[in-house]
Amino acid sequence: MNCSRQSGKSTIAAALALHESIYRSSSFVLIIAPSQDQRAELMLKFDEFRSAVEMPSDYLDTDTKLAVRFKNGNRVIARPGSEKTARSFSAVTLLLEDEGSRVLDDRYNSVRPMLAVSNGRHIIMSTPFGRRGHFWKIWNEERGLWE
Repeated sequence: MNCSRQSGKSTIAAALALHESIYRSSSFVLIIAPSQDQRAELMLKFDEFRSAVEMPSDYLDTDTKLAVRFKNGNRVIARPGSEKTARSFSAVTLLLEDEGSRVLDDRYNSVRPMLAVSNGRHIIMSTPFGRRGHFWKIWNEERGLWE
């Protein structure tokens, strides 16, 4: 998603994360962003949507500011922007990359393989940030490979 600021990118991504968590068995949503504030804001939107949906009171196994684990094993996790801290995950079914134009390329390259086993989706949302990085390359040179 190449959109202006305040256009609803994070809101749509949070709704998609909740949908994935409820309706896809064995789902794992991973949220990455350049800063902790951006990750936390996306998780806050996710929590607001989750609160609006009627679910049994015991449907959660773990609930922290940056991680939710449902009783059925589905997870939503927001991780730091470091390439080194992201390598521990696999079988991600939905990867949400917030402010992708500002996510470093080594971080992008470290999370892409996490989608291979699950045939997961990668949603990159951002405003433009010059002619550099993977977001610019995808938008300008690889559009036929992306939807």
